[in-house]
Amino acid sequence: MNKAFTLAELLIALAIIAILTAIAIPIYGRYKLTTYNQVAVYDLKNLMSGELAYFSQKLKFASFNASDIQPNGVIVAGDFYFKALSKGVTAIAKTDSSGTYLNLCVKHYLGNHIYCYESDRDSIFYTDSPVGHQLTEDDCPDATADFDCKPPQWKVFK
Repeated sequence: MNKAFTLAELLIALAIIAILTAIAIPIYGRYKLTTYNQVAVYDLKNLMSGELAYFSQKLKFASFNASDIQPNGVIVAGDFYFKALSKGVTAIAKTDSSGTYLNLCVKHYLGNHIYCYESDRDSIFYTDSPVGHQLTEDDCPDATADFDCKPPQWKVFK
C-alpha cells in the first residue's frame, strides 16, 4: 500500500495557501504605503530643523523648489544647504516675500500623502495624493500670515 496525499487533501492545502495569500498581499501593500509616507514625514522633520536653524542665523526662511534638489538628494538653494533627502522624496519650500512665513511640503512619490509644515501655525498637515504623483509647486500652498493648509483638503497630522 502506497502512502500519498489524496487529490482532496492537496486541493484543501492549496485553498488554504490561496486564502492566506489573499489576506497577506493587501496587508503588505498597506505596510509599504505607510512606510513611504513615514519616510516623507522623517525628511519633513529634518528639513524643519534645517529651516529653523537657517532662520535663527538669517532671520528669514529659505525657499527652494524641486529643481534645487540634486540627484543625490542634497538641497542647495542660495546659501541654504541641506544634507540629503531620502530616495524618492521631493520637497518644496515656499516663503512670503520677506521670508517670515514658511510652508514646507514633502512627498514620497510612492506614498499617498503630501505633508506640509506651516511655520506660523508650527503644525504639520497632510492631504491625499495619488501614488506615483510627483510633488509640484501647485501642491504646496503659498506661505502667508493666514491659515494656508485649510480643511477639509488638509488634515492635521498627529
